[in-house]
Amino acid sequence: MEAEEKRVKVEQTIRRYEEAFDRMLVLAKTSTTDKLVSSFLYNEDRNFALFNYVSVIHDDIERLIIENLEVGI
Repeated sequence: MEAEEKRVKVEQTIRRYEEAFDRMLVLAKTSTTDKLVSSFLYNEDRNFALFNYVSVIHDDIERLIIENLEVGI
């Protein structure tokens, strides 16, 4: 009976994953896995680029603050 219980649990887990994935497709307003993955990768790349931009701007601000302090502004 132990093998049967494991099989049932695995099937339930798979069903939950499928339901969660279907919800993700609805929330992402897309119909296919490929589109969902493509959208995710696009957004991930964009977010990383924005993060890098903010990091550069932050470094520039820090540098300007130090320069201003050295000049006495």
